[in-house]
This record gives sequence, C-alpha cells and structure tokens, in this order.
Amino acid sequence: MTLNSNGAKFRFLRFGVSSRGGSIFIESIIAMGIVSLLLLAAFAAVALNRLQAAKSNDLDTMIDFGHHYMEVIRALPYERISSNYPLNTIYDGSVSVLAPDGTTKVISVCIPSSDAWNSLNTTSMQVFHPDLVFLSGRSPEYRVKIDKQTTKDGDRAKQITLSMRWDPPLGRGAKQTLDMTIVVYPEFQ
Repeated sequence: MTLNSNGAKFRFLRFGVSSRGGSIFIESIIAMGIVSLLLLAAFAAVALNRLQAAKSNDLDTMIDFGHHYMEVIRALPYERISSNYPLNTIYDGSVSVLAPDGTTKVISVCIPSSDAWNSLNTTSMQVFHPDLVFLSGRSPEYRVKIDKQTTKDGDRAKQITLSMRWDPPLGRGAKQTLDMTIVVYPEFQ
C-alpha cells in the first residue's frame, strides 16, 4: 500500500488477482462460457434462417409451377380437360423444342391418367416450367385428380386438384406438400 499526494491510501492490483484477493481465472472461464453460448445461439439463428429461406424458395417455385399448370388447364376447351390430353399444342409431342441441356427434344406434357405420383424431374416438365430445375435434387412429384360434377342435364363442372410434394431442404422430415384446386364450368369456356 502507498499513499498518494492527498494522503489517501490505495492498493495496487496485480495481474491475475482481483481487488478481493481472489483469482479472476474462474471469472474469465465463466465469461467465455457465456460468450460462447451467445455465439452458438447466433449461429443457430443464422442456420435456421437459411433453412427457412430454402423452404420458402422451394414453396415459391412450386406455387409458381402450380399456377402455370392450372392456368394452362383452365385455358383448354372444356371437353379436352380429361386424362391423357396434352396441355396445349406446344406440349402435345409433335413439336421439337430446346431442352435445358441444349439439345432439341420432343416434349409431351399431358394431364396424367391416374392418381399416381408423377415426377417433375423430366425434361418435358422442366421445359414447360424451367424453374423446376432448381428443385431437381428434392424429388418433386405431382398428381392431378379430375372430379366431374354432374346434374340430370349433364356435366355441370369439373373440379381439378393438383397435388405436389417434394423433399425438405436437408432431406430430413416429412415431404413438403402443396394442393391447388380450381373449378371449370363449361359455360365460361
């Protein structure tokens, strides 16, 4: 202990020893543990944000595909909205188009004939909707169900349900799903 110019006493603090005379090593370890937990929480938040962004991008792509597919079906003449009919003359299998791999191929996109799941990882579907290329690693699939609503006078309407599913971004958990439904009336065609 020494005296300053005013005569007050003060203590010199030495490295590694607190003013209470105890070691600050334990305090440093606890502080590093707290900082480490905060960093871990920050990294977990960033990872979760990236995962949610990937899920959102996948969902946006599938919604866009669904809208495109349903609008093309809605544009068909009412009588042609049934299984195994092509969506339009571009995709009826009679025209060669440029495929994503740079080759020319004959493309056929039809309304499926059954409720079975069909792959969206085909060249035809990727030409029809090019954004599907970004989901090719997630095994995207679709199916179409057409229900006729009839009356005693004949067909009243057709309800078309498009169901889609694909693997989640990390490949863990249940498949992501999306369903879209439209109703087409013959008098509005």
